[in-house]
Amino acid sequence: MKLQQYAAAAGGEVSALLGNHELMILCAYRFPDAATNYGQSVTELWQQWGGVTQDLTRFSDEHTAFIETLPTMALEDENLLIHADSMVYVSHGVSIENVNRSFQQLMQSSELDKWLITLEEFSEHMAFSSLPLTGTQRAEQLLKLYGGKRIIHGHTPIPYARKVEAETIDQAWEYADGFCVNVDGGIYLGSPGFVYELASPGG
Repeated sequence: MKLQQYAAAAGGEVSALLGNHELMILCAYRFPDAATNYGQSVTELWQQWGGVTQDLTRFSDEHTAFIETLPTMALEDENLLIHADSMVYVSHGVSIENVNRSFQQLMQSSELDKWLITLEEFSEHMAFSSLPLTGTQRAEQLLKLYGGKRIIHGHTPIPYARKVEAETIDQAWEYADGFCVNVDGGIYLGSPGFVYELASPGG
């Protein structure tokens, strides 16, 4: 939120996509003491995902409003922008507009089961890289559905996906025959970080 304000003040723009952790903290804010199918409260499930109590204490309706406006997918210069290397999107629509609308409707829902089902789907990792052939086919499937020639995503830290030390990661990882680019450097794991400049595929 602050980055958007800073960027606007400087004549620029910062945009963000909805990810699983934004959806999870919003779920914990809406249904803190509700029971899940795992025998724990929503708040306890959120903490298991790495949630910090102080963050939920400071969470407000302003944060809620911000998260509710975030798109889940976007297409920019033939690049399909998504948060997760997951097939969660397929069950929410066959176009970018449908997927974004589906998640916006979910965030207005009072049915906890719908939230938990989507969060479970959103927790999938490495859908495009766990098995080389199948992963590439999945990436192509998403691109055929939603458009674009390349998927740009985060969600799975590159050190985990490539099984390398975080300190060695200083650039994005292109994989799946060039159909995917992972931009999650894993800074929290000790990566020095990097900036990935978006360009048209093949450009």
